[in-house]
Amino acid sequence: SYAALGRWLGGEYAAGARADDAIGRDRYGLMLQSFLGSPADVEEAYDWGWQRVRELQEEMGRVAEQILPGADLAQVLHHVEHDSDFAVIGTEALRDWAQEHVDRMIDVFGRDHFDIAPAIRDCEVRVGPSGGAAAPHYVGPSEDGARSGSVWYSDFGADHRFALWSQVSTANHEGVPGHHLQVAQLIQGPAEVSRFQSTIAWTSGHGEGWALYAERLCHELGLLDRPDAVLGYLAAAQLRAVRVVIDIGVLCGLPIPGDAVFGPGEAWSWDVAFELAKTMTGEDDQVLTSEIDRYFGWPGQAPSYALGEREWLAARSAAQEAAGSSFDAKAFHTAALDLGPVGLDILRAEVVRAVA
Repeated sequence: SYAALGRWLGGEYAAGARADDAIGRDRYGLMLQSFLGSPADVEEAYDWGWQRVRELQEEMGRVAEQILPGADLAQVLHHVEHDSDFAVIGTEALRDWAQEHVDRMIDVFGRDHFDIAPAIRDCEVRVGPSGGAAAPHYVGPSEDGARSGSVWYSDFGADHRFALWSQVSTANHEGVPGHHLQVAQLIQGPAEVSRFQSTIAWTSGHGEGWALYAERLCHELGLLDRPDAVLGYLAAAQLRAVRVVIDIGVLCGLPIPGDAVFGPGEAWSWDVAFELAKTMTGEDDQVLTSEIDRYFGWPGQAPSYALGEREWLAARSAAQEAAGSSFDAKAFHTAALDLGPVGLDILRAEVVRAVA
């Protein structure tokens, strides 16, 4: 079946497909709306994405100076990935490290920042079979609680070296306070949330936006206690900002702005997109090849992470303003997660209503 589909895509479909990568602003706007659950101004989002790229580049440079004074960002990224002793050898060692980290985050956040039900205080870190998805991912618990939520890593073998500078925020994103709290709490959550909402409903801007908000929250609270872990958080945030400008720029046919920090005035191409991502994040070439292919073929999905996080931050600010001196972060987080997966067009208003 896959072979037949491949022949059809390469033959009949390709023969009638557009030659250029852009799909047009109208079609793109509808695709982006489907991932955000809200209409979006693509030009405003594109401009914001470039501003965010610049801000993160500057912030990464300041943190890099703490790690290797006098070295440029590319040198520091190479150092933390290949030369730092903040690393483990083998997938099982990574699993053990990640399990300890997730357990610690459950303790920290359950004590001070969230109401974590006893039933979801267990989040298991597991290793999938060889050949599975390369990226870590989260699987929610069963409805009856018999199976706990779990974070999954792919099996790279006993000799693979894992640099941990980039793993801290990944564990926060997939585990706690990220997807585990978001998904598992809802399955065990309030009666007014429907079974559909608690099990299969999903809006990418809401769900992935929360996971990025969770990464940022760990940074805001000072839980990234090493400069290389902070650099890992910033590099991950930079990749999400780069997604915004590549996805919108390529698929809407917009030029790179004349004042951009990379390729000012250039037209987009696959190679330009790859070089931007490589320059700004230092990510592995194989990973970036997969990333860029994904952007060119899945309009609107990739920007939903950073644009979703932006709306989560706006919702928190609106709730703080509405509640004034009585604002309570734990109550905000509980109310926000208890809403379940909603479109970004109603997230801010519903959170304010819940906490005000």
